[in-house]
Amino acid sequence: MSTGRVIYQVPETRDHILDEAYRLLLEQGFHQVKMTDIADAAGVSRTSLYRYYQDKFDLSLALIGRLLEEHWYDEEAFTERLAAAPNGHAQLEILLRQFFW
Repeated sequence: MSTGRVIYQVPETRDHILDEAYRLLLEQGFHQVKMTDIADAAGVSRTSLYRYYQDKFDLSLALIGRLLEEHWYDEEAFTERLAAAPNGHAQLEILLRQFFW
């Protein structure tokens, strides 16, 4: 569901957030890492982090999508569909349908 509100996002910042989240999640585990830890590691405010990802679940799904894209599938149409998904749940559905159904 779209609110019609445009939120400015920078691709390089998004990538940096994902890089730092990936590192922290590998080092400490999902349950130990907080969104505040990820914001601090990425050098962004918590408010900025939440402009990119609504919660840790949403961020984790973006990481899964990135890993699948990088390692299993490299097609522009898939990337566009994933990027256009309105939320993490929609991204997960796209990923599951692409790779497992």
